[in-house]
Amino acid sequence: MSIYYILSLFKKKKYTFYLYDSWSGMDKKFLLKNEYSSVGKWENLKFDQTQNNLSKFKNKIVYNKGYINKNFKKFINPNKISWLSIDLNSAAPTLDCLNFFYKKMEKNGIIIFDDYGSQSYIDTKKVIDNFFKNKKEYIFQLPTGQAIVIIV
Repeated sequence: MSIYYILSLFKKKKYTFYLYDSWSGMDKKFLLKNEYSSVGKWENLKFDQTQNNLSKFKNKIVYNKGYINKNFKKFINPNKISWLSIDLNSAAPTLDCLNFFYKKMEKNGIIIFDDYGSQSYIDTKKVIDNFFKNKKEYIFQLPTGQAIVIIV
């Protein structure tokens, strides 16, 4: 739903949005032990349904179907990024995204972390905090549980 609203805001601008999702539920082999309760979660999200729901934006979207776990070489990726939203509900794929995308972020670009302040995803918060520990950026936690980082 969130990408639908974002795309609606940018419909007159020339942007390409890159979506990454397994569209097949969460897999135990990519989760930490304390995240195992998420196995099978989100199986109801179907690729063709997502494409149908976003059909009016089809010329602005590149779909990357598959698990994040260091598979970025097989995906179609942007060279530069101004806005990145990470909502993976798991620590290891979040770190994979940061390791891959951070160097592509433009100055004043924004990273949004959906799960940052959730007690259910404390390991995701630890991964994010550790990643930015020796970097110039500051993590702004929002009352919603999300966090925003502005690239300097």
